[in-house]
Amino acid sequence: MWNVRQYLLSQWEHTTVPPENAHLQSENDWRHLVLNAGGQHWHIHLSKKTKNGRKTVNYLGRYLKKPPISGSRLAHYTCGATLSFTYLDHRTQTYQQETLSQADMLRRVVQHIPEKHFRMIRYFGFLANRVCGQYLPKVYEALKMATPGPTPKLYFVQMAKSFLNVDPFRCVAVWRADDIHGGNQRADGAGTDPQRSGDRADEVREALTGGRCVRT
Repeated sequence: MWNVRQYLLSQWEHTTVPPENAHLQSENDWRHLVLNAGGQHWHIHLSKKTKNGRKTVNYLGRYLKKPPISGSRLAHYTCGATLSFTYLDHRTQTYQQETLSQADMLRRVVQHIPEKHFRMIRYFGFLANRVCGQYLPKVYEALKMATPGPTPKLYFVQMAKSFLNVDPFRCVAVWRADDIHGGNQRADGAGTDPQRSGDRADEVREALTGGRCVRT
């Protein structure tokens, strides 16, 4: 935020004061306005008390700590001139690059700042969180659409097997994971011999330290 304030403070000589801000007669008035606006607190409206305040704070913190554009999306920046950034074009599902001046970039950011006392919501109507469970099935029925079922939970193991083709629970040195625990029941119902697993402890230990795989 400090670099935005510094940029605004340096633009007094190049700024055309609108009629509603005619009280700004000097650079000191301009500095007073910018610095006071930058130090104001935010007022957040919560419709009802949440059960877990820490989760609410963490949720808000993810938005408050992030800049308008993350550093990873900045492709090029020339100090005091222009900046280039990448964005996802949802129409073509491709990444595009755009170059803007600092002033144009600030104008776009300011467009997303709501007016005073304006309450922002994400969903409204039958999609509002408070009533979507009650009215959304009726909308599907009126439109003769199939009601989607609950989304199955996706766990880390499933993602690792699907995207990385790796079983995170399989030992890197032993191909059969059940041999690690010595006699645990496998998913297919077949057990292992504890004595056999214990006899191979030295071989498995050697494989782990030597970096080779042991087929059991």
